[in-house]
Amino acid sequence: MPMPRLNLPNDSIVADYEAGKSAREIARRVGCSCMAIIRRLNEAGVETHSRNPITRFWSHVNKHGPVPTHQPQLGHCWVWTGAIYKSGYGLFSLVSGSTTRAHRFANFLAHGPVPKGLLVCHHCDNRICVRDSHLFRGTQKQNMADAISKSRLAVGERNGNSRFTRANVMKMREAFANGEPMCSLQKRFTIDRTQLAKILRGKLWPHAAGPIVASVCRAKTLISVESKSKRRTA
Repeated sequence: MPMPRLNLPNDSIVADYEAGKSAREIARRVGCSCMAIIRRLNEAGVETHSRNPITRFWSHVNKHGPVPTHQPQLGHCWVWTGAIYKSGYGLFSLVSGSTTRAHRFANFLAHGPVPKGLLVCHHCDNRICVRDSHLFRGTQKQNMADAISKSRLAVGERNGNSRFTRANVMKMREAFANGEPMCSLQKRFTIDRTQLAKILRGKLWPHAAGPIVASVCRAKTLISVESKSKRRTA
């Protein structure tokens, strides 16, 4: 089936391309072939695949962005001015037609490929910042810990979706440590077994007080043995 004729003005195509969108993305949006978009861009005097991606990347960076109020010693953010993902991160189109987060590409330019399993995180907490000194590589766990330490995440009682309080969680852990079975705790606190097990093991509410067990099954066995021992000596 032939592609429909392209009726989009050149100015609109150039504007989209200069904003960081790839020819493939523009073609998909308007419903035409990628080559039709490239021809239009070339007619308008815009370099496409032959253009150096590094030069194109830095042409969308403003090095006079805001200074992080919580860490002013970091200096100005280098703000991405191109396309933005719905998540709020900068979007950079590669020559291949695929896209990546702008700050991740900036980190790649400075340090090479990002190892599998690592994220590129922000010291400045500005998602569109691409300044290398404001970025660091870390695991998802490290990123979450950094977010919690800066109060960027609504954890525990500050989370509007939370059904429990620190006091509830502490009571659950102490009761379980003192021998109350999980089925009893489930009924008392109206909680499913999986969520309760995660709270008792510290996978949920890790910041709350109360004794944390390494394994719910092992803890139940130890509690059972201790209870029998107490009954024998009584």
